[in-house]
Amino acid sequence: MTGVQTHFFDVFDEAERLTVGERSFAADDRSTAAPRNQSDTSAAAAEAAAPKLTARMQTALQLIRERDGATNDELTDLMGLPIQSICPVTNRLFQIGKIRDSGRTRPTRTGSPAKEWIATGVSAE
Repeated sequence: MTGVQTHFFDVFDEAERLTVGERSFAADDRSTAAPRNQSDTSAAAAEAAAPKLTARMQTALQLIRERDGATNDELTDLMGLPIQSICPVTNRLFQIGKIRDSGRTRPTRTGSPAKEWIATGVSAE
């Protein structure tokens, strides 16, 4: 492989992984929250093992909350990133239960229907 290809795959691998404490998980790992009992140490361990949000995930989640929902296409405009960078972010937010499908669609800039994401705990009216 050339240096450029190696660099691309290193960056791609990094983008597709989520670091939780000292452990790293593939973006498609559907791990759930750590089990816990009522002790303080158990609560601390569960918190430490919870998935951490990247800066992009935090920004996307904040925008989805502020706008009462957003599509991937809308997030590309709002965040100034290509769709290829937004889809993994919303997919991971969905996998860890931070957002869900509202059941509604909105047209993209090309007129195609796009799924509207809403933050969990928000009613889809």
